[in-house]
Amino acid sequence: MGVFTLIILLLITLKLVSVHKDEEPTIKQLSKLTFDKQFVILYILFLLGTTIGFMMIGLSYQVGVQYYDFSPINVTIAMTIFALANGLSRLLFGFLSDRYKLTRIITLVLFVLLLCGVIAYFNNGNYYALYLLTFTGFWFTLGAWLAIAPNAIKSLYGLDNYSKRYGVLFIAYGVGVVIGVIIERINLRRFKRYTSAIHQHCCYIRYIIYIT
Repeated sequence: MGVFTLIILLLITLKLVSVHKDEEPTIKQLSKLTFDKQFVILYILFLLGTTIGFMMIGLSYQVGVQYYDFSPINVTIAMTIFALANGLSRLLFGFLSDRYKLTRIITLVLFVLLLCGVIAYFNNGNYYALYLLTFTGFWFTLGAWLAIAPNAIKSLYGLDNYSKRYGVLFIAYGVGVVIGVIIERINLRRFKRYTSAIHQHCCYIRYIIYIT
């Protein structure tokens, strides 16, 4: 059954490649795109936003169980709420991005990130409700960046080369995953503490505010 499925997938892939062969962007076409200061700032914002998001997402369960000593059942319930917040934020910020200025949307996301970071730092696992609130905020803002990015490209540059520009911007998502996971591992294994991640979280936000 697995071999049969593999053959079907290969046939479909080959068909898609042949259909869209003439539409694939070449290196030469991508080199013609101009990446101005606005795009560079947006790229850095998206990179830092996803890095923060994945760093805090990676810490969510371990912090709740190992550092805050909450029960695994309560933390598992919290993880479900975090995931729902991540999904709902994409819908919400997609809606908001179509109706309000980009600067206002980014300001709102940064406010939520900073507020959650400060609360998490001072809470330090004393209250489950605050743990739930802050990490919901971290997951929520990651989803927000994923909704903001395509709308930002469209509002700044229109539909001209939209797919190519967004494709370049989305590379930051993959880079953010790698960097976020590495930083999370370093915080837990080398520094043996969770508060260092909060310090980095706040530093990233200060830098984002500075470049915007």
